[in-house]
Amino acid sequence: MIKKIVAIRNVGRLEKYNASGDYTFRKLTLIFAENGRGKTTLTDVLRSLSTGNGEHILGRWTLGSIFPPFAQILLDDNRVVTFKDGAWDGPGPRLAIFDSTFIHENVYAGDYIAHEHKKNHYRLIVGEAGVTLAQKVYEYDGRIRDANKDITAKASVVRASLPPGLKLETFLVLKVDLDVAAKIAEKQTEVAALEKEKEKEIKNSAAIAGIALAQLPANFETLQAKVLDDVSKDAEAAVKNHLMTHATLGGEEWIAQGIPYAKGTGCPFCGQSTEGVNLIAEYREYFSQSYAAFKKELAALHQSIEKALGDTGLLALQKTFSDNAALVIFGCQFVDINLPEVMFNELQIVVENLRRNALGRLKIKMASPLEAVPPDEAFGKAFADFKALVDRVQDYANAVTTANVFITAKKKETEGGNIAKAKTELGEIQAVQKRYEASVDAACSNYCDALNAKTALEAEKGAAKTKLDQYSNTVVGQYEKRINELLQVFGTGFRIGETKTSYAGGNVSSTFHIEINEVAVSLGDAGTPAAQACFKNTLSAGDRSTLALAFFIAQLESRPKLADTVVVFDDPFTSQDRSRRLQTKREVCRLADTARQVIVMSHEPSFLKTIQDSVASGTTRTLQLIRLGENNSTIGECDIDDIVRGDYF
Repeated sequence: MIKKIVAIRNVGRLEKYNASGDYTFRKLTLIFAENGRGKTTLTDVLRSLSTGNGEHILGRWTLGSIFPPFAQILLDDNRVVTFKDGAWDGPGPRLAIFDSTFIHENVYAGDYIAHEHKKNHYRLIVGEAGVTLAQKVYEYDGRIRDANKDITAKASVVRASLPPGLKLETFLVLKVDLDVAAKIAEKQTEVAALEKEKEKEIKNSAAIAGIALAQLPANFETLQAKVLDDVSKDAEAAVKNHLMTHATLGGEEWIAQGIPYAKGTGCPFCGQSTEGVNLIAEYREYFSQSYAAFKKELAALHQSIEKALGDTGLLALQKTFSDNAALVIFGCQFVDINLPEVMFNELQIVVENLRRNALGRLKIKMASPLEAVPPDEAFGKAFADFKALVDRVQDYANAVTTANVFITAKKKETEGGNIAKAKTELGEIQAVQKRYEASVDAACSNYCDALNAKTALEAEKGAAKTKLDQYSNTVVGQYEKRINELLQVFGTGFRIGETKTSYAGGNVSSTFHIEINEVAVSLGDAGTPAAQACFKNTLSAGDRSTLALAFFIAQLESRPKLADTVVVFDDPFTSQDRSRRLQTKREVCRLADTARQVIVMSHEPSFLKTIQDSVASGTTRTLQLIRLGENNSTIGECDIDDIVRGDYF
C-alpha cells in the first residue's frame, strides 16, 4: 500500500514537490487535478514504481531541467523506495493501473485492435499463472530455435564428407559392411574393364548420316507449259486420227523412222503418187526434228522423276533412317541428341503422292505435247506437302550436323556411358566406407543426437502447450462471461463472443468478436473497408472505453492476490454518460472493499464527490494537484465539497 508521496522532482509538472504536510494516503484515496497539472505524470511514476522500469519516469523528465528525475515514496511497511540515477532502489507494491496507456497497450489504439493488443489482452485474461505457462512455451520455442541452429551446424560437418549426389538422410542410415574394402576393389576392377570396352566402342561408332530429299527435275514445270511453234495442232490431230484408224501400237514410231526415207512423190509402199495428198505434208510437219526432240525430252523427264522419287531412292532413305535411329540410341548414352521427328512412313506417302501426281501430269503432256498442261489442285497440294516435308528434313539434317559435333568431341574424351551403373554401384560402396570412418561416424552421431534433442524439446513443448490450452480454455470462458455481465450492468447494447486462444504470428494471443443484435461483428483492422461492419464503425467512443474498463475489472477480479493489489484509476469514465458514470462509481467503490488500496485520479470533481459520498465517512482521503507558480504543481489538501459547490452557492 502507498502511504505517502514524499518527494518528486524534475518529473513533468512535478518539478519541486516535497511533502510539507500530512498528505497520507488511505485505503480509498481520491486525487483531483485540473488538466495539465500532472495527474498523468503521477500515474506514470506509480507505474514505474510497480514495474521497476525507470523509462516511464525518464520519459517525463521536466523539459529544460538540467537535474535528473528523483522520487521518494513511503509504503505502508514504513519502507521508503527511492528513484535515483534512472532506477529504483527497491521493489514497489503490486499495482494495477487503468488509464489511457492500459487501453492503448491492451485493448485498442485509435479505431483499431491490432495483433499486439490481442497478445497483451491474452496476458490479461490468463493472469500470472497463464503467463507462466505461456512463458514455458516461449522458452521451448527459443530452445528449439537454438536446437535448429545446432542441427544446421552439425549437418554442415557431415555434409563436408557427403559423397556427391547422395542425400544426407540416406547417408546416415547406411549399414556398416565389414567387407567394404574388398567390394570396392572388385568394383573398381569391373569399372576399369568396362571403361576399356566402352572406349573401343565409342571410337568405332559411326557418325549419324545426314539426309536430303531429291527434288522434281528443274525443267518439270517448264516442259509442262512448253509448245512448238513449227508444228500445228491440225497436223497433230490428222496424224493421230490416221494412226488410230490404220495403225496398231508402235505405228507412230515406225512412221517416224520411215518418213526420212521417202523419195519424190511416190509412196514407198504402193508406188502411187502422193502428190496432192495433204496427209504426207502433215506427216512431215508432225515428225519434224523439233517435235521429235521435244517428245524425247518429255521421255527423259519421265525417267528423271522415277529416279528422283522412285522406290530406289526411298529404300536408301529408309535404310538411312533405320541406321540413324540405332546410332542415336547409342549416342544418347554420352551426349544429348535431339533430332526432329521425321517418320519414314509419312515421308514415303508424301514422296509417292508427289511422284504419282507429277507422272500423271507428264502423261497428259505426252499425250498432247502441243498443249500446256492446265493447273491441277491435287498436284498443287502434293507439291505443297512435299515442300513442307523438305523443310522438316532440312531441320533434321541440321540437327544431325550438330549432334555429330558433340559425338566427335565425346569420342575424343573416350568416356563410356554404359559404365554408369557400375560407377554408381562403386560410389554407393565407397559411401558406406566413408560413412564409418571414425571422424565421419562421430559427426553423424553428433548430428543424430541434435535431431533427437530437438524431437524431445518439441514433445516437451507440445505437453506445455496442452497444459496452456487446457488452462486458457477454462479461464477464457469465465473471463468472457464476466465481461458480458459487466457490459450488461453498464447498459451497453453489445456483448463479446467467441473469445479464444490463437497462435497466429508465432506468439499466443486472444481474439473475440462483437455481438450486436445477435449478429457477430469481426474486429477488423486498418485494411477493413469502411462499408464493412467492424470494431471501428459499430462501437462509439463511450462503448470502447466501457469495454476497456470491463476488461480491466474482469482481469482484476480474476487475480488471486487482489487483496494485496493497489488499484489506480486515471479518469475511468471517459466518454461515459451519466448512467455509465454511476455504474463506474459503483465498481470503484466495490473494488475499494476488496483491493488493498484504490487510488482514483480525475479532473472531474463531481465524480470524485459521488465516490466520497458512497463510502463510510472517514475512510477516504481527498487530495489535489495544485498549481505552484507558472509551470509547477504540488500535492495538497482538497475540499471536494467546496469545489463542487458552484458560484451560486
